[in-house]
Amino acid sequence: MMHALVIGGSGMLAGVCLWLAREGHRVTVIGRDRRKLDRLSGQNSRISGVSADYSQSAAFSETLNELMKQRGPAGLVVAWMHHSEERVIAQTADAIRLAGGADFKCICTMSSAAVPIWMKSFVRFRCRRAAATIRSSSDSSSRETGPGG
Repeated sequence: MMHALVIGGSGMLAGVCLWLAREGHRVTVIGRDRRKLDRLSGQNSRISGVSADYSQSAAFSETLNELMKQRGPAGLVVAWMHHSEERVIAQTADAIRLAGGADFKCICTMSSAAVPIWMKSFVRFRCRRAAATIRSSSDSSSRETGPGG
């Protein structure tokens, strides 16, 4: 039975949480509204609600680490973010690795206002990765170049 972590799942992703639980996953739902989390976890015994706010970086990281220790590393992460919070996925990956997990699948959903910001970050990441690949595959001349040149 895979552990699925849903960040921001007590609202729009509540149906996803219920579906994952019906499919046999152990589902941990992180959200800010304790009342919504309790109502959701009351609908299926495989769902566990945890109140945390991803905008509070240090506390969120502690919560993730504790969750992964208690429930085991997540094999699937579904995240709903209202704005650009790449840090949330990085913190989640770190907590999964610390708990002995390896690879995990991640699905990120975000508000339309966050998409342009996220896409810029994604493009920068891809460009840095392409430049690093070119540097590492070049011969001893060690030329540094990026996309397009």
